[in-house]
Amino acid sequence: MSALTPPPDGDVNRGPTLIAIFWTEIGVSIIFVMLRFYTRLRMGRLGADDWTILITMVLNIVTLSLCTVLVHYGLGRHMYYIPPEHMSEIVRWNWIVQPFGILTLPVGKISVVLLLERIMGQTTIWRRWFLWVNMALFTASMVVSSILSFAQCNPPRALWSEVPGSVCLKPSIQANFATFTCAYSSFLDFLLALIPITFVRRLRMSIQTKIGLCVLLGMGVLSGICAAIKTAQSNELGIREDVSWALFPLYAWSSSEIFLNIVCACIPTLKPLYDYVTKSKPLQRSESGGQAGSNGSRSPDFNLVKVHEALNGSSYTDQAIIQTVNSAQTKLSRSRSDDQDTNYQQPFLEESESRIRLAPV
Repeated sequence: MSALTPPPDGDVNRGPTLIAIFWTEIGVSIIFVMLRFYTRLRMGRLGADDWTILITMVLNIVTLSLCTVLVHYGLGRHMYYIPPEHMSEIVRWNWIVQPFGILTLPVGKISVVLLLERIMGQTTIWRRWFLWVNMALFTASMVVSSILSFAQCNPPRALWSEVPGSVCLKPSIQANFATFTCAYSSFLDFLLALIPITFVRRLRMSIQTKIGLCVLLGMGVLSGICAAIKTAQSNELGIREDVSWALFPLYAWSSSEIFLNIVCACIPTLKPLYDYVTKSKPLQRSESGGQAGSNGSRSPDFNLVKVHEALNGSSYTDQAIIQTVNSAQTKLSRSRSDDQDTNYQQPFLEESESRIRLAPV
């Protein structure tokens, strides 16, 4: 390691700030995931999207726990002031933590895709293919990025210590690939936030309710903003001098991106709990033991309206979002009870499954 020069700003320690960010985000994300599971279990709607968000949270806790070890060794301080025995540990743990953080992102986005698929139903083929193809490509790129983290040096320990005869790729190669994956992650966050607009706009409801529903399903745009900022910071991965200071913003924005991914994925599922707290609407469970779309009586809160019966729309199957739609549909049906358009039908309830028909694009 080359000789270090004293930094002009002195021995500034930003490590405690990172610790506060990490563990505040962990605490808040645990609360949101617990509320999500409570709501889904009460309503009998637990699904694959819930389990994948739980896995995302666990991976994030592991990642930030390893980041806490990094802070202990001096992350957030200038290398000049860090004890010599800690310098190689900082570099080593920086590379160890990366695969966990990298693989957390695709799992969180898969959870969002599963939630959207649950809402859109089975007939929106182009949306489903578009989302899953992008998720497959993104997951593959993140796996490659994880492997490249250690494969860039032979042997890998040359990343954090001097090994005679070792061979390493140029630092810019790994940094450039990290920039690509960060940009792709940001693109997917915005994509997942905007996809709901393509089918919510087809619903027969007031403009205000459409906007509210799009906002509810599109809060992942906040995660996309964090990913975009992280993209600008990703070049710091190629830095191998004063790395403990340079990586501070990258770790801060990376943890915030995953945190917002978890929270924004949970918020749409908490609408029934919000209605329960603010409007005293009961959290109903189907008599069939919680199977989504199974036979059995339904909650009286369900006032499902068939829209454009002649069109082959998709099934709107997620109960958390259905309740948002139902409140608007109830108001519309009351206001048009005396003079309804022929395209509207009376509220109905199918025995086989609860759903709303959407007009295809």
